[in-house]
Amino acid sequence: MPDPVTRKTHNYDPDNFKVPEFRKDKNGKLDPTDYQAAVGLKDFMQRNDVLFINGDHHWEANNKGTVTFGDKVVQLNDKEKAMFKKLSDGLFRRLDAGDNGTHDGVVGGKDIDTAIKTPWKLHGQSTSKEGYWTDPAESLSITEQQAKERIQAFYKERGGGLYLRKFEWIANVSGTDDLKTGDPTLVQAAVMFLKHSDKVDADKDGYISYTEIRNWKI
Repeated sequence: MPDPVTRKTHNYDPDNFKVPEFRKDKNGKLDPTDYQAAVGLKDFMQRNDVLFINGDHHWEANNKGTVTFGDKVVQLNDKEKAMFKKLSDGLFRRLDAGDNGTHDGVVGGKDIDTAIKTPWKLHGQSTSKEGYWTDPAESLSITEQQAKERIQAFYKERGGGLYLRKFEWIANVSGTDDLKTGDPTLVQAAVMFLKHSDKVDADKDGYISYTEIRNWKI
């Protein structure tokens, strides 16, 4: 089934929106896109009259199939369970940084509204071959030179290089705990790097050394 999300999502109205039909995988299971899950989450918050979803809510949803708000326990339906599962793929933390650019462990309505209008926050480094959304790198607020400088500083901080896959973890705010970052500038730098990784990875071995970053031609 083709992804029903089109460029019309850029006309998203935060005060008047409709949750789109969730995409399904090849086995017929609900598998929402980033956009569908984000809009679904805002709708879920409004229906339950809450201002935010935090990490504890997220954990409970995925492990118990419920979300507790004070004395109220919400039993999740299949669509809501699929939505929270999608949030686990780095999307929760990308939305978390949506409005104010920082990770505080809380996703509010403004976070979601901002992320939907900013492809790198909603999709990480993922592009759409079908053109359903614009290239995330086009929405970055840093230049290629600034991305290079930020990664050089990051390498000096951690004392070593990284494999391409780990850059993807940073860009998508997923992966192992030691590479999850609360620094949106580094996330943007990783998104920018991945757009240009072919020319940086000089020996094509999938490992990016400090020297290769330093020799990154802008």
